[in-house]
Amino acid sequence: MFYEPMALLLDIWSALLLGILYLTFEAFPTRVFGRDRGFNTQMSGLSFVGIGIGMIIAIASQPYWIKVYKEDRIPYWERKMRAEKQKCIEEGEKGDKSASRKREPEPEARLLIGMVGAVLVTFGLFWFAFTTPHGIHWVVPMLATVPFGLGVIYAFISIWTFLVHAYRPYAASAMAGNSFMRSAFAAAFPLISTPMYVRLGVVGATGLLAGLSALMMPLP
Repeated sequence: MFYEPMALLLDIWSALLLGILYLTFEAFPTRVFGRDRGFNTQMSGLSFVGIGIGMIIAIASQPYWIKVYKEDRIPYWERKMRAEKQKCIEEGEKGDKSASRKREPEPEARLLIGMVGAVLVTFGLFWFAFTTPHGIHWVVPMLATVPFGLGVIYAFISIWTFLVHAYRPYAASAMAGNSFMRSAFAAAFPLISTPMYVRLGVVGATGLLAGLSALMMPLP
Protein backbone atom coordinates (compact mmCIF):
# COMPACT_ATOMS: atom_id res chain seq x y z
CA MET A 1 0.00 0.00 0.00
CA PHE A 2 2.77 2.45 0.90
CA TYR A 3 4.51 1.79 -2.42
CA GLU A 4 1.41 2.74 -4.43
CA PRO A 5 0.74 6.49 -3.98
CA MET A 6 -2.68 6.42 -5.69
CA ALA A 7 -3.90 3.52 -3.58
CA LEU A 8 -2.54 5.14 -0.41
CA LEU A 9 -4.21 8.49 -1.11
CA LEU A 10 -7.55 6.87 -1.92
CA ASP A 11 -7.27 4.77 1.24
CA ILE A 12 -6.71 7.92 3.29
CA TRP A 13 -9.70 9.58 1.63
CA SER A 14 -12.02 6.64 2.28
CA ALA A 15 -10.71 6.38 5.85
CA LEU A 16 -11.43 10.06 6.46
CA LEU A 17 -14.97 9.70 5.13
CA LEU A 18 -15.72 6.66 7.28
CA GLY A 19 -14.14 8.38 10.27
CA ILE A 20 -16.41 11.41 9.79
CA LEU A 21 -19.42 9.13 9.38
CA TYR A 22 -18.62 7.30 12.62
CA LEU A 23 -17.94 10.62 14.33
CA THR A 24 -21.53 11.67 13.60
CA PHE A 25 -22.76 8.68 15.61
CA GLU A 26 -21.19 10.31 18.64
CA ALA A 27 -21.61 14.00 17.80
CA PHE A 28 -25.27 14.07 16.72
CA PRO A 29 -26.86 12.62 19.88
CA THR A 30 -24.46 14.18 22.39
CA ARG A 31 -23.61 17.61 20.96
CA VAL A 32 -25.24 18.80 17.74
CA PHE A 33 -28.86 17.77 18.27
CA GLY A 34 -28.83 16.32 21.79
CA ARG A 35 -27.20 18.89 24.05
CA ASP A 36 -27.39 21.98 21.82
CA ARG A 37 -30.91 21.44 20.42
CA GLY A 38 -32.47 19.62 23.36
CA PHE A 39 -33.42 16.49 21.43
CA ASN A 40 -34.25 13.42 23.51
CA THR A 41 -32.93 9.96 22.70
CA GLN A 42 -35.66 9.12 20.18
CA MET A 43 -35.41 12.47 18.42
CA SER A 44 -31.61 12.26 18.28
CA GLY A 45 -31.93 8.91 16.57
CA LEU A 46 -34.11 10.47 13.89
CA SER A 47 -31.34 12.99 13.16
CA PHE A 48 -29.66 10.28 11.07
CA VAL A 49 -32.61 10.06 8.67
CA GLY A 50 -30.96 12.54 6.29
CA ILE A 51 -27.82 10.44 5.96
CA GLY A 52 -29.96 7.35 5.36
CA ILE A 53 -32.00 9.09 2.66
CA GLY A 54 -28.81 10.20 0.92
CA MET A 55 -27.45 6.66 0.95
CA ILE A 56 -30.71 5.26 -0.43
CA ILE A 57 -30.61 7.79 -3.27
CA ALA A 58 -27.00 6.81 -3.99
CA ILE A 59 -27.90 3.13 -4.20
CA ALA A 60 -31.01 3.81 -6.29
CA SER A 61 -28.98 5.84 -8.81
CA GLN A 62 -26.44 3.08 -9.44
CA PRO A 63 -28.15 1.82 -12.64
CA TYR A 64 -27.56 5.27 -14.14
CA TRP A 65 -23.86 5.26 -13.23
CA ILE A 66 -23.44 1.73 -14.55
CA LYS A 67 -24.99 2.88 -17.81
CA VAL A 68 -22.63 5.87 -17.91
CA TYR A 69 -19.65 3.56 -17.44
CA LYS A 70 -20.79 1.01 -20.02
CA GLU A 71 -21.71 3.60 -22.64
CA ASP A 72 -18.45 5.40 -21.94
CA ARG A 73 -19.83 8.92 -21.77
CA ILE A 74 -16.59 10.30 -20.37
CA PRO A 75 -15.19 12.34 -23.30
CA TYR A 76 -11.51 11.60 -22.61
CA TRP A 77 -12.01 7.85 -22.43
CA GLU A 78 -14.32 7.94 -25.41
CA ARG A 79 -11.64 9.57 -27.54
CA LYS A 80 -9.02 7.15 -26.28
CA MET A 81 -11.15 4.07 -26.96
CA ARG A 82 -12.07 5.26 -30.46
CA ALA A 83 -8.41 5.85 -31.24
CA GLU A 84 -7.51 2.35 -30.05
CA LYS A 85 -10.38 0.84 -32.01
CA GLN A 86 -9.27 2.60 -35.18
CA LYS A 87 -5.72 1.42 -34.59
CA CYS A 88 -6.92 -2.18 -34.20
CA ILE A 89 -8.92 -1.95 -37.42
CA GLU A 90 -5.93 -0.60 -39.28
CA GLU A 91 -3.80 -3.45 -37.97
CA GLY A 92 -6.38 -6.05 -39.00
CA GLU A 93 -7.35 -6.96 -35.42
CA LYS A 94 -11.00 -6.04 -35.64
CA GLY A 95 -12.21 -9.52 -34.71
CA ASP A 96 -9.53 -10.29 -32.15
CA LYS A 97 -10.73 -10.76 -28.58
CA SER A 98 -7.59 -9.11 -27.24
CA ALA A 99 -8.51 -5.99 -29.18
CA SER A 100 -11.92 -6.04 -27.54
CA ARG A 101 -10.26 -6.13 -24.13
CA LYS A 102 -8.14 -3.13 -25.09
CA ARG A 103 -11.29 -1.10 -25.65
CA GLU A 104 -12.42 -1.58 -22.05
CA PRO A 105 -12.40 1.74 -20.14
CA GLU A 106 -9.38 2.37 -17.97
CA PRO A 107 -9.64 2.03 -14.16
CA GLU A 108 -9.65 5.84 -13.88
CA ALA A 109 -13.08 5.84 -15.53
CA ARG A 110 -14.39 4.43 -12.24
CA LEU A 111 -13.47 7.70 -10.50
CA LEU A 112 -16.14 9.78 -12.25
CA ILE A 113 -18.73 8.96 -9.60
CA GLY A 114 -16.08 9.74 -6.98
CA MET A 115 -15.67 13.25 -8.39
CA VAL A 116 -19.36 13.85 -7.81
CA GLY A 117 -19.15 12.28 -4.36
CA ALA A 118 -16.22 14.46 -3.30
CA VAL A 119 -18.14 17.61 -4.17
CA LEU A 120 -21.32 16.41 -2.43
CA VAL A 121 -19.54 15.45 0.80
CA THR A 122 -17.73 18.78 1.05
CA PHE A 123 -20.85 20.75 0.16
CA GLY A 124 -22.93 18.86 2.72
CA LEU A 125 -20.39 19.35 5.51
CA PHE A 126 -19.99 23.08 4.90
CA TRP A 127 -23.77 23.45 4.69
CA PHE A 128 -24.13 21.56 7.96
CA ALA A 129 -21.36 23.51 9.69
CA PHE A 130 -22.84 26.95 9.03
CA THR A 131 -26.49 26.10 9.68
CA THR A 132 -26.15 24.63 13.17
CA PRO A 133 -26.56 27.89 15.20
CA HIS A 134 -29.75 28.07 17.30
CA GLY A 135 -31.25 30.82 15.16
CA ILE A 136 -31.62 28.40 12.25
CA HIS A 137 -34.34 25.75 12.28
CA TRP A 138 -33.06 22.23 13.04
CA VAL A 139 -34.40 20.86 9.76
CA VAL A 140 -31.87 22.92 7.75
CA PRO A 141 -28.71 21.20 9.08
CA MET A 142 -30.53 17.89 8.94
CA LEU A 143 -31.17 18.42 5.23
CA ALA A 144 -27.44 19.04 4.81
CA THR A 145 -26.77 15.44 5.81
CA VAL A 146 -28.55 14.19 2.66
CA PRO A 147 -25.79 15.22 0.20
CA PHE A 148 -23.23 14.04 2.75
CA GLY A 149 -24.71 10.53 2.85
CA LEU A 150 -25.09 10.53 -0.92
CA GLY A 151 -21.50 11.60 -1.47
CA VAL A 152 -20.06 9.09 0.98
CA ILE A 153 -21.61 6.16 -0.88
CA TYR A 154 -20.51 7.56 -4.26
CA ALA A 155 -16.96 7.95 -2.96
CA PHE A 156 -16.83 4.44 -1.49
CA ILE A 157 -18.15 2.85 -4.68
CA SER A 158 -15.65 4.80 -6.76
CA ILE A 159 -12.67 3.93 -4.56
CA TRP A 160 -13.48 0.25 -4.19
CA THR A 161 -14.22 -0.38 -7.88
CA PHE A 162 -11.08 1.53 -8.88
CA LEU A 163 -8.87 -0.50 -6.53
CA VAL A 164 -10.30 -3.80 -7.77
CA HIS A 165 -9.98 -2.74 -11.41
CA ALA A 166 -6.53 -1.14 -11.19
CA TYR A 167 -4.92 -3.80 -9.00
CA ARG A 168 -6.79 -6.77 -10.40
CA PRO A 169 -4.13 -9.44 -9.69
CA TYR A 170 -3.76 -8.10 -6.15
CA ALA A 171 -7.28 -6.82 -5.56
CA ALA A 172 -7.65 -8.69 -2.26
CA SER A 173 -4.50 -7.07 -0.88
CA ALA A 174 -5.55 -3.63 -2.09
CA MET A 175 -8.95 -3.97 -0.43
CA ALA A 176 -7.37 -5.33 2.75
CA GLY A 177 -5.15 -2.27 3.03
CA ASN A 178 -8.16 -0.04 2.45
CA SER A 179 -10.19 -1.87 5.07
CA PHE A 180 -7.38 -1.63 7.63
CA MET A 181 -7.03 2.13 7.25
CA ARG A 182 -10.78 2.72 7.25
CA SER A 183 -11.20 0.67 10.41
CA ALA A 184 -8.41 2.56 12.16
CA PHE A 185 -9.98 5.95 11.40
CA ALA A 186 -13.45 4.69 12.28
CA ALA A 187 -12.17 3.58 15.68
CA ALA A 188 -10.29 6.83 16.40
CA PHE A 189 -12.73 9.53 15.25
CA PRO A 190 -15.53 8.85 17.77
CA LEU A 191 -12.97 9.12 20.56
CA ILE A 192 -11.94 12.63 19.53
CA SER A 193 -15.49 13.77 18.80
CA THR A 194 -16.45 15.17 22.21
CA PRO A 195 -13.13 16.93 22.98
CA MET A 196 -13.07 18.46 19.50
CA TYR A 197 -16.65 19.74 19.65
CA VAL A 198 -16.15 21.08 23.18
CA ARG A 199 -12.99 22.95 22.21
CA LEU A 200 -13.96 24.21 18.74
CA GLY A 201 -17.74 24.33 18.97
CA VAL A 202 -20.14 22.76 16.52
CA VAL A 203 -19.43 25.23 13.71
CA GLY A 204 -15.66 25.11 14.14
CA ALA A 205 -15.39 21.33 14.51
CA THR A 206 -17.66 20.57 11.56
CA GLY A 207 -15.95 23.29 9.51
CA LEU A 208 -12.61 21.59 10.21
CA LEU A 209 -13.97 18.28 8.93
CA ALA A 210 -15.37 20.04 5.86
CA GLY A 211 -11.97 21.62 5.23
CA LEU A 212 -10.25 18.23 5.42
CA SER A 213 -12.80 16.86 2.99
CA ALA A 214 -12.16 19.80 0.65
CA LEU A 215 -8.44 19.00 0.67
CA MET A 216 -9.30 15.50 -0.57
CA MET A 217 -11.49 16.71 -3.44
CA PRO A 218 -8.73 16.68 -6.10
CA LEU A 219 -7.91 12.99 -5.46
CA PRO A 220 -10.51 11.39 -7.76
